Amino acid sequence: MTPDRHVFGTPLRAKRVTVPEDLRDGWIQLSDETLNQYRRALPNAWAEAFGPVETALAYLGTVRDRIDECLIELQRALT
Repeated sequence: MTPDRHVFGTPLRAKRVTVPEDLRDGWIQLSDETLNQYRRALPNAWAEAFGPVETALAYLGTVRDRIDECLIELQRALT
């Protein structure tokens, strides 16, 4: 998908948004323990959601681990 086709692409590019440093800091501070707390917070009644939750938590961990690359791409998309 090209940025001009993304729902926020044109409005954000028009404003010349820059990625704030505190966004990076927040991701870096997301610990494995915090991700595990998210996992443990789910009630057993939501057992059918555990698979997608594991996928989402793994994705969040990957974003955290590669946050510099993600922010470079975000900044590229916004300019």
